[in-house]
Formats: sequence, C-alpha cells, structure tokens
Amino acid sequence: MPYPSCHKYIALSIVAIGAIFFSSTIWSDLSFVYAQTTAGSAATLQNKIDQRNQDIKNLEQEIASYQKQIDSLSGQASSLSSTIKSLQLTQKKLADDVKVTENKISARNLEIQQLSTQITASQQNIDDDKRIIANTLATIQQSDNTTLVETILGSNSVSETLDA
Repeated sequence: MPYPSCHKYIALSIVAIGAIFFSSTIWSDLSFVYAQTTAGSAATLQNKIDQRNQDIKNLEQEIASYQKQIDSLSGQASSLSSTIKSLQLTQKKLADDVKVTENKISARNLEIQQLSTQITASQQNIDDDKRIIANTLATIQQSDNTTLVETILGSNSVSETLDA
C-alpha cells in the first residue's frame, strides 16, 4: 500500500469530526440546559449529561470498531497484495520452467537426430565393409581354386599375373 499510515489519519479525522460535532452539540445543549436550569430541574440536566456521556461512549466504541476494521482491512490488503505478488512470481517461474523443459526437449531431439545420422553413416560403413570382405573372400576362394601355373598361363601379361 502506498500510504500505510493513511488509515490512522482517517481514524483520527473521524474522531476529530466527532469531537467537533459533539462539542458544538454539547455547547448548544448546555446553553439550552442553562436556561432550563435557571427555570427548573437539576435532574433533567443530569439526565441529559448522562445521555450525552452515553452517546460519547457509544461513538467512541463505534470509532474503535471502525479502527479495528481499518486495521484488519489494512492487514488483509497487505496480505492480499503479497499473495498476488507471490502468485505472479509463481506464474513467471512456471512459465520459465515450461521454457526450460521445452528447450531440454528440443536439445534431446537434436541429439537424437545427430545419433540417427551417425547410426545411418555407421550402417553404411558396415555394409561397405561387408561387401569388401565378401569380394575379398570370393577372390581368395577363386585364387585357391586355381593353381599358380593356371594363373600365369591365364594372364595376358606379367603385371596382370602379379595383380591376381
């Protein structure tokens, strides 16, 4: 709250207005009562004084009640304000948590894509190696089936014989 002590000023203003109102009422009543007292009854004057004192007491209780309500509302407003701030911060935190989780998921997807590419390349290398081994085994098999003399006689040149 921008002015936390404003409730005290409001309560003091209410008390001051009440005091001014009752003092003016009491003075007017006293002048009226004085006129009646000179003419008459002290008991009536005492009753009026008692009534005014009771009115003052009732108003002071009402003012105290208002002050309690003001203090209570001030506490509630402060509590509500801090609760709202807490909820706003929690909302921001959760939004950031969601962003972090989305970024983690995106990073994991990129890692999976990278691993998939590596697996595909490795599979191609394995397939190439299998073909090379199969060709080499076929060549070895074929060379085992032919004798050295057959190889030399079957070649067109010496270099061809050495390559075989």
